[in-house]
Amino acid sequence: MTARPCGQLAPAVLALLFAPSCTLIAVDSGEGPPGLRADGLIEGHVAFDVRDEDQVLYARLFDGSSPGAFGELVIWRLARLEVGLLGLAIGLGPVDLALGTLFYDPVLPPMVHYEDEHEGCPQCEAAAKGD
Repeated sequence: MTARPCGQLAPAVLALLFAPSCTLIAVDSGEGPPGLRADGLIEGHVAFDVRDEDQVLYARLFDGSSPGAFGELVIWRLARLEVGLLGLAIGLGPVDLALGTLFYDPVLPPMVHYEDEHEGCPQCEAAAKGD
């Protein structure tokens, strides 16, 4: 068995150390429903609230609520499934979980309590649009 020089191991260790630095993780409920959000190289969220949905059933092919989605299936406020090239979003009852990277940027769907709280607030609407 031959020993590997440190020169071959160093790039792998540096990559492992600096890869998480490209993602910002926030745990709060100040700008939306309570949960966890990640922005950066890996994007996603876990949110706890009921989806604000009036239609009983709908499906979209080659489209979805999030940029880069290939399809979405929603069953009223009970369940949703959205699939992207490098990601997935699943909503079951009051829990919405999404994770994506590169070509799929999961967006938190409108939630019942969050929408009621910020309705008519110009600053909140501008922040939601990304202005």
